[in-house]
Amino acid sequence: MEEKITKKIDGSFGLQFVDNQGTSYPIPPLPVTIGRGEQNQIRLTDKTVSKNHARIYYDTNIEAVCIEDLGSLNGLLINDKPTRKNTLQDSVKVTFGQVTLTYRDTGFIPPTQ
Repeated sequence: MEEKITKKIDGSFGLQFVDNQGTSYPIPPLPVTIGRGEQNQIRLTDKTVSKNHARIYYDTNIEAVCIEDLGSLNGLLINDKPTRKNTLQDSVKVTFGQVTLTYRDTGFIPPTQ
């Protein structure tokens, strides 16, 4: 199944996803939502991705980038294990429905909006 991200944001560092072809997609300033719907900052067009699938944010209490499922139909996986809410570490595989992307943290966190 072909994985498509419809919004690619220019930039060369920060937080990003990498698809299975090696293309990097920088993550815009946090928080961001991910899903099939046009209102998401990161839009995945695969039909197994919910309209509002997940949210990535910076948790100041634990000083970490986190991801949480927004009640998606096909779930959220971190390294092939189901999760509702989790921290993101460099190089983990994040699966939204049937779309798997690698999370990359290059050491710079974009400022929150």
